[in-house]
Amino acid sequence: MVKKVKMAKIVKKVKKVKIVKMVKNSFISALSQEKKGSIEFQVFSFTNKINKITLHLELHKKDLSSRRGLQIILEKRKRLLVYLRNKNEIRYEKLISQLSNMSNKNKYSFRSKKLVNLTKNGS
Repeated sequence: MVKKVKMAKIVKKVKKVKIVKMVKNSFISALSQEKKGSIEFQVFSFTNKINKITLHLELHKKDLSSRRGLQIILEKRKRLLVYLRNKNEIRYEKLISQLSNMSNKNKYSFRSKKLVNLTKNGS
């Protein structure tokens, strides 16, 4: 019985990771003209890492080292966004719109314990 529950959790985790990889691949193709060291690319890569760690923390709630790593990545992304907003507001607005479009294209919520189709809920 315990093995079945563990296997079910592993299968759910694998499905979630595949969705995150699909989102990442679609973004990388969108930024193919830009350099990988650009602020936009770094923010998107941090966003993907945040999604992955969030999924991990849903299964392993007491993993404090991953939680600390998540906080560090969140702070790095926040600093990059503040820097970009201060330097070039047009690029900042474009990046924010791309991030919101990316989250809207993805029909699934990464923050819930289960993958919930948001189009059915009307959110």
